[in-house]
Amino acid sequence: MDSKLLFDESVPPVVWALDKPEELVESIGKIRELLVKEPGRYRTIVIDSGTHFLDMYLTKVENDLAATNMAKEPRNAYRELWKRYGFDIGVLHSVCTNHGVNVIHLALDKEPTQESPGGGPLLIGQAAKKVPSMCEYVLYFRYWRDNPQTPHKWEIRSRSFERHGARGRDEGKLPDPLPSGGYRAMAEVMGWPLK
Repeated sequence: MDSKLLFDESVPPVVWALDKPEELVESIGKIRELLVKEPGRYRTIVIDSGTHFLDMYLTKVENDLAATNMAKEPRNAYRELWKRYGFDIGVLHSVCTNHGVNVIHLALDKEPTQESPGGGPLLIGQAAKKVPSMCEYVLYFRYWRDNPQTPHKWEIRSRSFERHGARGRDEGKLPDPLPSGGYRAMAEVMGWPLK
């Protein structure tokens, strides 16, 4: 990773691979320990990806419900999914907020449909509305080629683009598209002091 994209070039990211819902719960405890042990060192937690985590949680919920009568009603699985995932994500947000740390949720893009013309993050059940509502910004990352012979291009949109949803609670403070990617560029746009 290009260190120029980081908020502070001297602080490399700490990356954990999580394969089970229980590991997210365990990682919240580890995150709390790191934030208490080294206050101010960590500025951002990235969940990559919310789509993957919800799928992982849904599989666990379906397996847990398989032996019960609740499994016959699909809505029970989605209720239980948000109860578990929503609680865990809520705890993570609370821990991070208490320590002045940002949380970024990455997710695949859900193509706009007639039922959901604004597109948005590819999240299921109640999480599709509730996770974005926790966020100050919902950004749309666009990646394309003009034709097969040209290099890839990319940009990050801070406002709705075509039929893909993006927004911020700052009433348009962020430029659209962002001048470049990376946390450092966004911090500069927001006027945050950089190290």
